[in-house]
Amino acid sequence: MENLLSLTLQQIKAAAAAKSLSCESGSEAFKYASTAPKAVPFEAHTLHKGEIFTVPSTTSDAWISTSLRPDGKPICRAVVTVKSSVGDRGFELFLGTLTKSVRDKDGNTVAAQIIDLDGNRVTFDTCVYQGDCWKVLQNRTFKVASVHEVPILKTNRDTGAQWASTTFVYDFQEIKS
Repeated sequence: MENLLSLTLQQIKAAAAAKSLSCESGSEAFKYASTAPKAVPFEAHTLHKGEIFTVPSTTSDAWISTSLRPDGKPICRAVVTVKSSVGDRGFELFLGTLTKSVRDKDGNTVAAQIIDLDGNRVTFDTCVYQGDCWKVLQNRTFKVASVHEVPILKTNRDTGAQWASTTFVYDFQEIKS
């Protein structure tokens, strides 16, 4: 398990170095989450129904913070082990994956939900920074309860051109670890 996390962290660091991007890991990476706004509009991976992961402690070495573009701000994310029936895999877990809210092409809002052990919806109303949200979730284990593929329209900010696309919005159920 530790080898898988270590390998995933090494791959992320190598990719950042190849693009001349700064890269922090462990608790150093988490320092960025304490000052970055909580909305992170990026999703690099796909989760599948039934997969299980645990959000690490904020003092763990399982955090990575790199910019995704040469001119961009660093984005903090957790590196977790996702367990499924076909095996385990390393995964970069962005806060946006857990908190995503989008409007489909018909204008309907589809939002991610996180349900705790008591059956209540986890909210981040009092969170100002990403770090505040991660602290709410740390050391908790979640199962992907459902996956919604949502048709959306993407817009180029420079030209205004639009095109059809899809995105995934997840529902998570906290489970006992």
